[in-house]
Amino acid sequence: MPYLSKNTTSDANLIENTVSALFRSFQEPVYVIDPEGTVLDANIKVAERFGMELSMCIGSNIYDLIDSCDIYPEGSGNRRKAQVQTVLGTGKPISFDEELNARSFKYDIYPVYSPEGTITRLFIISQDVTQQKTDLQTYKDIRNQWEFTLEKCQLGGWGIDLLDGKAYLTPEHARLFDYEGSPTEWKYELFREAVIPEDRERIDRLFHEITTNPHDWSVEYRIRKKNGELRWVLDIGGVERNDNGEPLRLLGVSRDITFQKLTEKTNEDFQAKMNFALQSAQVAVWEQNLLDGTVSRTHEHDRLFGYDSQLPDWTFETFMEHIHEEDRAGIIQNFHERTANPQSHWMDEFRIRKVDGEVRWLSIIGSTRFDDHGKPESMTGIVQDITDRKQAEINQQNLQNQLQQSQKMELVGQLAGGVAHDFNNVLAAILGHSELLLAKIDRNHPFFDSLDVIKQAANRSADIVRQLLGFARKQHVQPTHLLLDEEIGTLLNMLGRLIRENIQLDWKPENLHSQIYIDPAQLVQIITNLVVNAQDAIADRGTIRLATSTIHVVQSDCDAGHACSLPGDYVMLSVSDTGTGIDRTTLPHIFEPFFTTKEVGKGTGLGLATVYGIIKQNDGYIECQTEEGKGTTFNIYLPLCQDATILNEHSSNQHPGEKDAQGLILLVDDKPEILNIIKKVLVAQHYTILTAPDAKEAIRIAGNHAKNIKLLISDIILPDMNGIVLSKTLLLRNPDLKSILMSSYSAESHDHYAASDDDITFISKPFTIRGLIGTVSKVLSSP
Repeated sequence: MPYLSKNTTSDANLIENTVSALFRSFQEPVYVIDPEGTVLDANIKVAERFGMELSMCIGSNIYDLIDSCDIYPEGSGNRRKAQVQTVLGTGKPISFDEELNARSFKYDIYPVYSPEGTITRLFIISQDVTQQKTDLQTYKDIRNQWEFTLEKCQLGGWGIDLLDGKAYLTPEHARLFDYEGSPTEWKYELFREAVIPEDRERIDRLFHEITTNPHDWSVEYRIRKKNGELRWVLDIGGVERNDNGEPLRLLGVSRDITFQKLTEKTNEDFQAKMNFALQSAQVAVWEQNLLDGTVSRTHEHDRLFGYDSQLPDWTFETFMEHIHEEDRAGIIQNFHERTANPQSHWMDEFRIRKVDGEVRWLSIIGSTRFDDHGKPESMTGIVQDITDRKQAEINQQNLQNQLQQSQKMELVGQLAGGVAHDFNNVLAAILGHSELLLAKIDRNHPFFDSLDVIKQAANRSADIVRQLLGFARKQHVQPTHLLLDEEIGTLLNMLGRLIRENIQLDWKPENLHSQIYIDPAQLVQIITNLVVNAQDAIADRGTIRLATSTIHVVQSDCDAGHACSLPGDYVMLSVSDTGTGIDRTTLPHIFEPFFTTKEVGKGTGLGLATVYGIIKQNDGYIECQTEEGKGTTFNIYLPLCQDATILNEHSSNQHPGEKDAQGLILLVDDKPEILNIIKKVLVAQHYTILTAPDAKEAIRIAGNHAKNIKLLISDIILPDMNGIVLSKTLLLRNPDLKSILMSSYSAESHDHYAASDDDITFISKPFTIRGLIGTVSKVLSSP
């Protein structure tokens, strides 16, 4: 044992042998380490603790062994090292406890000194003290239980011999009544003095009864202790009789029930508050006996079903009579499934009809209790009115559906705008070349009819693209203030010609001069598409009704799912028909472009999509109310304009005449087919044309021609610079320069065009030769 200092060889051998024997025979882990933590010696219990051979433990670092052992929590090695350092620093042994695998261990670390007085070894003993702690805790628990029982039960025994009148009582009884004399000297009068005056007459009467005609009793009364404290006492007793049945003595037990009485009062108050809270929250508690079918419940239960007071008999059948007919089968199935499965709980939401017929939503939660044989005995649970919550959920779902639909329509609109952009460039070339050829050949030419068909097809395609742009909210518009009723009035004759003779058109204006801000052409598109749609929905005879009104929308309306998601004042235009209505499957798709229920060739599927896009572009809203077999109503909400000046702006058809001004024109477009057709058209009108495929070339050309260029005609979107910037750049060199900007759709131009302060004329592709010549002539002749 190298960790022991040796005085003599023989003594050392004796000590070493003795300690070694004790060391090896110790039934708990014992080991010796050096100050660095190296295990110098250990018994077999240490090896068992770490789950390895003893030879592997010797020479290992104890801190590494601890950290590698699963039974030790994380960081145990560092904690043991800190404990060893404490012993090394103080030179004194320490003891501490440790919990490992739900067992308790006590550790002792002793320093071992060398002859020079330095600590060279540390002797560590680990003892399993789990049983000791358990025994100690058990003893403490039993002691505490008895102390608690004796204190809280406050039991006191007493007796009266009916033959000689002698009485006796236990010390606890004396303590209960503050009796300080000898128990054998106790008299009824002493007891009576402790009873409060309000209860004495009743106790006197009972005492007289049990002493003259002995019988069992149980009575509660109040006593006043010497310190003035009021206590409640329960007295229970009976008569001891001899073999002949003759009474021998009265025996009783007195118990302090003050706490019980206070608890009862507290429970009564709590029950009253709980009933009030349950009633306020519209929550009821119930219990059904599954053996006899009886149901116990709170008053709130029957009130939820519309009864002013509790019914004499409430059964499961009574409950089912109130269940909404659409929910009844599901409730019965769920109830039987839950009463058959001990592992499940009954949770359901359903509708009921109250006594007065009102439909309400209830939530029920129940749990079934089973007997020892697995047979259901009873079910207990709560039921709550959740109508407000369900309505809020419905409103929230409606808002979510509106958001999803809006997002979907926005994505479809972006796609439609992109398609329209590319298609318009193609149509511009087709339309321009067909018009050029038609202008150069005689009507009797064999190609004239074919070219005319191409032109008409191109125009029809252009109309479809315009509808797409209307849906995508990307066409160029010129909104103005309008009186809605007046505008609709001017359209009635035209609308009458659109519909069949067997359909009546009713017009109910509000006549309150409601003003809106919209492009007149867009308004015509909205009304025309809706009226044509309404006509198509009427199979034979029917009526189409147009009506206007003003409404005020508040935030609560928006929260409840109103079509208008923002509060404010709106003008509502309603277009109703007496047609077939729209089925539920079709309704979610009616505003999608190219969606149609009409036969092939009888509809493009862009009518309602265009209406939707125009309304959204003008910060409005649209909703559809329909019922199969009864008809459909489209309600359109446009912001009401207050105190706006109405301008009677009537656009006139401008016919291009002779050129009012001559000059050099700079034409810029990155599409060669567009560049060539426009150049041919303008050259035919005797204009001098300079062309450029991009802005960089246009600037170079303009630099060479100084102020000779009178007009810039440019596409808005160019590879290197947009048309707006190009126009401003050239204006710096030529302040008299005028500009016409072209675009396949105005989303390219909308933001740029709206932000421009210059006098720029806008023209949309595809355009006719007549329209292009007229625009150029008008711009050049303008001051």
